[in-house]
Amino acid sequence: MKSSDKQWEKYGSKDPYFGVLSSDKYRFNNLDNDAYLDFFKSGNDDLKIIISNIQKYLDASFEPRQSLDFGCGVGRILIPLAKNSLHVVGLDISESMLAEAQRNCELNHLQNIELIKSDDEFSGVAGRKFNFIHSFIVFQHISPKRGEKILQNMLDHLESHGVGVLHFTYYREATPMEKVKEWVNRYLPLVHNLRNLFKGKEFDYPLMQMHQYDLNRLFFILQKRNIHKIYIEMSNHGGYMGVILYFQMIGLTHSPRK
Repeated sequence: MKSSDKQWEKYGSKDPYFGVLSSDKYRFNNLDNDAYLDFFKSGNDDLKIIISNIQKYLDASFEPRQSLDFGCGVGRILIPLAKNSLHVVGLDISESMLAEAQRNCELNHLQNIELIKSDDEFSGVAGRKFNFIHSFIVFQHISPKRGEKILQNMLDHLESHGVGVLHFTYYREATPMEKVKEWVNRYLPLVHNLRNLFKGKEFDYPLMQMHQYDLNRLFFILQKRNIHKIYIEMSNHGGYMGVILYFQMIGLTHSPRK
């Protein structure tokens, strides 16, 4: 298992809602009913915007039917997506996240959701196609080299005229000191563990890895797959600058991957 996967599983077992949305009100010890409802309301609101943008900028007649949510976490987008799709598959690397997502699906009496432990090859959905694939605030926790391969494998499962909505970070707005701290946390993990103790947290409370992608390489991957129309929205999460890429697969291409 990759190091980022181990950290994500720790979030799933220790602080699953905060792992998805890093706000103190979603921490395990603070998560009351109001915060829980607000968490899922944010997912419902985001999905409405996503569908509206797809219909406005890509395909006026688009409706999600067979949907795939990569990095579904506890189901923040997955659950409202299931209410708007015939069938939804949620993929996540964390078994603890999937277990919490299952509980949330049961609370919402949803029976059209399939939860599968993810891997880089998408073996859990081998041979299957979707007309909608989605991933938000997920790739930023995966190293770019690995993430690019995941993206290519993901595109294998997007049907002709299907739509993808994927989020990537590309730049960190940080001071030199913040960059040093980030380097120390990533390459000297014991320092992070000791800092946890100083802050009154558990010694092994996970580090949330953040990565930036080369947009040129992402656009190259998409264009090689015959994706020529993209709508882009900018994002900024605490100084991590990103893009939300909306695109539609027009026809199929057999160009070899490079």
